[in-house]
Amino acid sequence: MQARLLRIILLMIFLGGITAAAHECSSCKNLRFIFNKNQWHSNIKFKADVPFGAIFLEQNGYTFTKAKEEQFMLLRHSHHRSHDFTPDFPEAIDCHAVRVNFVGANKNAKIKGEEELKEYFNYFLGKDKTKWASHVPGFYGVEYENIYEGINLKVFSENNHPKFDWIVRANYKEDALPIRLKYEGQKGILIKDGALLLTTSVGDVVEAKPYAYQVINEKKVEVACAFILSENEVKFSLPNGFNRRYDLVIDPALIFSTYSGSTADNFGYTATYDSKGNAYAAGSVFGFGYPTTPGAYQINWAGGTGQGGIAGTDIGITKYNETGTQRLYSTYLGGKSDELPHSLIVNTNDELFLFGTTSSDNFPVTANAFDTTFNGGPSPGPFGGLGVHYINGSDIVITRFSSDGTQLLASTFVGGTGNDGLNTSATNFLKYNYADEVRGEIDIDKQDNIYLATCTRSTDFPVTQGVFQEQNKGGLDGIIIKMNNSLSTMVWCSYLGGENDDAIYSLSLDKSDDLFVCGGTHSVDSFPITQNSMLQATNAGGKADGFITLIDKSGLAIEASTYWGTAEYDQIYFVENDRSNNVYVVGQTEDKSNFFIDNAAYNNPNSGLFITKIHHDLSSVIWSTTIGSGRGVPDISPTAFLVDLCSKVYITGWGSSIGNQLSTRNLPITAGAYSNTTDGNDFYMAVLNDDASGLFYSTFFGSPTAMDHVDGGTSRYSKQGILYQSVCAGCGGVSDFPTTSGAVSQTNNSPNCNEAVYKFDFNIPITFADFIVPTPPCQLPYTATFANTSNVKGDADFTWIFSNGFTTNDSNAVYTFTQPGLYNIKLIVADTSTCNRVDTVEKQILILNNSASILPDVTICKSAKTQIGIPPGVDNVTYQWEYDASLNETHVSNPFASPDSTTKYTLYVKRGNCTDTIQQTVIVFSDAVSVKASVATCPGDSVRLDASNSKPGQTLVYDWSPPTLILAGQGTSTPLVSPPRDTTFTVLVTNQMGCTFTGKVLVDIVSKLPSVNAIAKPYTIHYSDTSQLELLGEGVATFRWEYDETLSDTNSATPLAFPLETTVYKVLAEDSNGCKVSDTVIVYVFRTPCKTGGVFLPNAFTPNGDGVNDVLYLRSLRVTELYFTVYDRWGQLMFETSDQAKGWDGTFGGKPLDSGVFGFYLKAKCDDGEVVEKRGNISLLK
Repeated sequence: MQARLLRIILLMIFLGGITAAAHECSSCKNLRFIFNKNQWHSNIKFKADVPFGAIFLEQNGYTFTKAKEEQFMLLRHSHHRSHDFTPDFPEAIDCHAVRVNFVGANKNAKIKGEEELKEYFNYFLGKDKTKWASHVPGFYGVEYENIYEGINLKVFSENNHPKFDWIVRANYKEDALPIRLKYEGQKGILIKDGALLLTTSVGDVVEAKPYAYQVINEKKVEVACAFILSENEVKFSLPNGFNRRYDLVIDPALIFSTYSGSTADNFGYTATYDSKGNAYAAGSVFGFGYPTTPGAYQINWAGGTGQGGIAGTDIGITKYNETGTQRLYSTYLGGKSDELPHSLIVNTNDELFLFGTTSSDNFPVTANAFDTTFNGGPSPGPFGGLGVHYINGSDIVITRFSSDGTQLLASTFVGGTGNDGLNTSATNFLKYNYADEVRGEIDIDKQDNIYLATCTRSTDFPVTQGVFQEQNKGGLDGIIIKMNNSLSTMVWCSYLGGENDDAIYSLSLDKSDDLFVCGGTHSVDSFPITQNSMLQATNAGGKADGFITLIDKSGLAIEASTYWGTAEYDQIYFVENDRSNNVYVVGQTEDKSNFFIDNAAYNNPNSGLFITKIHHDLSSVIWSTTIGSGRGVPDISPTAFLVDLCSKVYITGWGSSIGNQLSTRNLPITAGAYSNTTDGNDFYMAVLNDDASGLFYSTFFGSPTAMDHVDGGTSRYSKQGILYQSVCAGCGGVSDFPTTSGAVSQTNNSPNCNEAVYKFDFNIPITFADFIVPTPPCQLPYTATFANTSNVKGDADFTWIFSNGFTTNDSNAVYTFTQPGLYNIKLIVADTSTCNRVDTVEKQILILNNSASILPDVTICKSAKTQIGIPPGVDNVTYQWEYDASLNETHVSNPFASPDSTTKYTLYVKRGNCTDTIQQTVIVFSDAVSVKASVATCPGDSVRLDASNSKPGQTLVYDWSPPTLILAGQGTSTPLVSPPRDTTFTVLVTNQMGCTFTGKVLVDIVSKLPSVNAIAKPYTIHYSDTSQLELLGEGVATFRWEYDETLSDTNSATPLAFPLETTVYKVLAEDSNGCKVSDTVIVYVFRTPCKTGGVFLPNAFTPNGDGVNDVLYLRSLRVTELYFTVYDRWGQLMFETSDQAKGWDGTFGGKPLDSGVFGFYLKAKCDDGEVVEKRGNISLLK
């Protein structure tokens, strides 16, 4: 349920004259509020140390003290002097205390600490043991519950300054707020520019102007808020009231800002972050003096060529802690000539990857690198302003550092014999901004594979076979690289460009790891624009056009590609995707027709920065807008770009007259900006609503005097909306770039420039799911606790889902593993008070127990490669694959396999005393499908072909040819065909991955059929006679007679036939090929008509008892019905029957008759329906 409340935020800032690096803090994470366990006076509830003072939280107020900085610094920094220095300590430290009372507050308000520290504190103060305290807890914040009715107070910190968060809970009914703050002890108090200024004897203290806003329907609504001062009492005014149903969100915060502290000239180029919020910055360093840390990979400058008498450059890299108060490591990187950093990224193990360029043939590379040899090129000439001269030409370098910066885990050259990695376009319009030569971007996918997008002039760049563009089409072309995590294997590499110069600046991976790249082009005719490009299929002309290209993750095909520009100057500098896979680009334009304004409520017409949201397939624009001063040209050079989890759009850039007429003057600034003033030479940060309906937030940031900029390179936002920005600051030796208290260096220590880096949190309420995976032992059962480190703003719901079916809704998941294996752990976080409401993260844990397991099969195309095994990121584990020539590596968790045939791979995973065996089979698609090489069939017959698939579960498409001979089943694996002659059929089988298999099958028409002749001996028989059939033939393998009950044996070559009527007999025969033939023979049956011979009655019989002819019978085989009578000469009926089986025995009334002549009458119906009638005489003889 969404919390509904109002917050009023006050920031207390201690001002003083010291701005040098005197505020260093090696372990600060904002203020720490220490609980009073009787070590202090009883009225103190919590105490926190602040810069040059302290703050004491009490039941109904607080007291803060401030020391005189100059005196304090003499004590703190005397140890930095030489060994014979005698410090001049002050006799006393001047301090001043001010008390703030909560007038009318609840005297019984509950006070509790929030976000407890992991460490504790011990106090042994003086001899009074009652003032001793041990295991004293500390907290990052303190909350007063119901300090006023319906109002809470939270005290926390920002950059070591106290911050007070007055929370008015939902349904607060009073019109005026009862909060009254009475100040005591100050020398003066007044409101200046909306802020509260307190004057003390040791310096001023400022409570910043209260600023508040609410997020209503994902739109930022500022709540007007101001101080009201009456004598020494301060109240809050809300002149326009507030919507009591919604949160009031705090204003954005500068987390830290610091100079590098280099005493050598040090230009800023690129910055990034890691999973812990640490910051990384890389720049160029001109000589010795960069502040390296002990044990760092390279602690000395290696030399360089330089330009115009300037010392050459090495790369300087520093990793800062999350608050910018400590260098975690700092190192040089370089060889004997010049090099520059372009882009940084950190992998899942918090290992830094650097993309740069070098002219040093001895640049540090590792033994197993993809390329250990510098390829060089012609000198491109000195780069004005950058201070470098690549006299040996340039190669791309990619370097991977260990997380502590002490080891070079991998490092490689990449390039051809031309200049690589630099935008050396012959036209200035692809180098529109100062240092556009040093663009390009490095990125990492979920498997920790490395992607690089940049430029090359080499025509022999190491592109891989089969990619979408294997040749440089002319001049400067874009180049896209995918390498494995250890930088030993080029997974794929392709050019992207046309007949003129083309430059790629940025890349972005979508949900499927397909790749978007963007940049600028002069190519008109041969730049690879796809036919389905509905956005802009032709170059609009002008000085340059932007382009966006979507590339299949295999690198084999371009899925979509389009121009995006006008007839003026246009380039695209960054590309990003949102959670729905939509595409966002940001670029510069000199267009004055408002071409780039489309379906966007917020826009600044005639402005030079455009942002466009496009459908994933690049088919159409969702919205597009321009931001700027309206002077018809670009105002800023883009340096960082983000689409966050709520689809808000973030853009940062710098404006300065260095190299071009950029300026930050008159750019739109929102209420509550961190800084609303500019000298025209600052950084500009803006956040745009997800639908371009409004500018959510914008601010300036920079020095009031110096020309703030960055020398090319990329900086980054985290997905939580935190900016990590590199700056080339303080040029000319000034130190007025804004830095934070406790920063590593608050001063520019060089005679010219220092790289600065700042971390800026926009504090937009975003749900961000994350958790820590523990390291399991080699023992089962094992109970694991997954620590939830998600970022939420309100009451959140958590859902844990394990791949074995276990689920829980606890904040931290606890599960006991009893079986080894690789488990997927998913955490779903729901917080309805944030703009994205829900976020999901999925990680894996590897449980080992000296066991064996099998990973799912992987199917690949013929001649393709695939990544197998398990994802990287598991600590304290070693990997060893059984050797196979088709593996690119055998000591990583997820090598690339490129087998020629289906192969089973075996991985041994070891942690401590555990060694588990994991097997995985890679199926080459062509091995899974087969067809019989040939089938024989008979003339005129049809036959089914068969393309069999031994690996079910795939979606296959079959295309048979020639299609005109397919009777049925086209598109299936078993079509029916009937070719008129010998024919070879071809099948193209395609699976869901686009893999193809081509098979051929010959249908052989048998040319010689068996000869078969059926005869009868004789052909004509009399009724009830038999005939002998006989099968004569050659090449007969099997035969049979069709069944007929008048045949003696259907499997005999010479059966007897005894038909009762004329009959056709058919014999079926097959040869060895299965071809069938048949023949028939007719047996004719001759039958005498019933009248002429079908009915027989003797004309005499002799019933004398000798057993011969004693009974008179009617003889016929054809009579079906009968009536038969015998009479004497006088007409007396002697005998009568209807049964042919009954005869007359010559008796009447049971007595034998004497010899004589008798008459008869018969009427019979024959089997053919004929009726026969006869009359005559019969002689009875004795």
